[in-house]
Formats: sequence, structure tokens, C-alpha cells
Amino acid sequence: MAEFRDFDVYVLPWVAGAPRPAIDDALRQSAIRFCKETYAVNETIKLKAPAKPEVTVVSTDSNLVVHSVLEVYGPGGLLDPTTKSELQDMYPDGWQAETVDAADDLHWWLSLGESTIRLIPYLTTATIEKVLTIETSLRPSDAAETLPNILLTRWPEIIAAGALALLHSQESVPYAIAGRVAGMSAVFKSGISKAADEVEAGYNRPQLRTGLDEFP
Repeated sequence: MAEFRDFDVYVLPWVAGAPRPAIDDALRQSAIRFCKETYAVNETIKLKAPAKPEVTVVSTDSNLVVHSVLEVYGPGGLLDPTTKSELQDMYPDGWQAETVDAADDLHWWLSLGESTIRLIPYLTTATIEKVLTIETSLRPSDAAETLPNILLTRWPEIIAAGALALLHSQESVPYAIAGRVAGMSAVFKSGISKAADEVEAGYNRPQLRTGLDEFP
């Protein structure tokens, strides 16, 4: 993992006198936004299948959190993602209580949020082995003390630009220069779009064209 100070060469020349905590927090928030938009940081997580429908996926790195489940595999291969409306069509009498006895018979999964999915049907007995393989996209946690190495090795200037946009948008602080916000925000926006295309296969996600509503 990369230390916040590893980004100093890309940040300090553009924001004189900013305190360390402010710089670190801006880098953290920039990295969070970057990861959420680009899906650039990923992890394959193996889990036991529980005897309940909900499965919460947690990164093995305490500085990272799962912000999206991308694919789920069971012993029989790839499980199909589904929606509540599709489930209602498949199970007109209700799908919530559908169960199976063997992990090989797991079939669908439903997203319940960033890091939680529901298996349909779900198992009556938990597995002893880790039979679920879950592909995830990660972001730094809100309290992360380090950032993923790939952000430093591949996109340090982009992470720095996002941080600088935040630092210079602050009010009533001597180091903020409002005239730099637009330029830094534009660099960050363009960098997110290009990085999304650079991520291998992009999980078939198109190039992003979103605005920076969190960055003035």
C-alpha cells in the first residue's frame, strides 16, 4: 500500500502551507471518488456459503471496502445476477423462502447494496469449504491510512489533481487559491474518464462522462 506522503511530489508544489491532515484527507477523498468511478481496484474474495440468503463481502485489507460486487461464482460456475422483478416472474408465489440443499444448485444473486448480496435460492446448511468466489471492486475506507499501490504507480497525477481541487475549494484558509479549482477539477475529470478505459476490460463498462458534482 502507498503512504499519503508518497504523493507529496505531485501535491505540495501546488498548495503551499496546507497542513498534513488536510492533504491526507483530500487524497483519501480523491482516491475514493476515483475508485468508485473507475472500478480500478479489484479483489477476488472466497467465502463459505452460509445457511441464510444474505452474504456480506469484506475486503482482506482493512484500509479498503467493497463498493460493488461484480460477479459471483459457485461450485458450478458463474451465478446469474438478477432483479426483484425478474424473480417475481420466475417465482410468482414468492422467491424469498426458496432453498437448496447443495451448493452446486445455487443459481442467482441479487445486489442488496455495495457489499451485500442475496443468494436465490439459498442453502439450508452452511458449507465447510469456501465455495463462493466473488469478484469485487474496492475503494479506500473513510478512515484509510494508506492507498492502493496501483493509484501511485499508474495514476498519481490524477489522484493529486482531485485532492488539489478539494484543497483549493476550501474557504477561509491561506493556502487555498480559488482560481486553481476549475483547472484541477478538469484534470481530475479527464483522468477518471481515461483511467476507466485503461482498466482491463473495464468489466464491460463504457467510458465515463459524469460531472464532478462533489468537486466544485
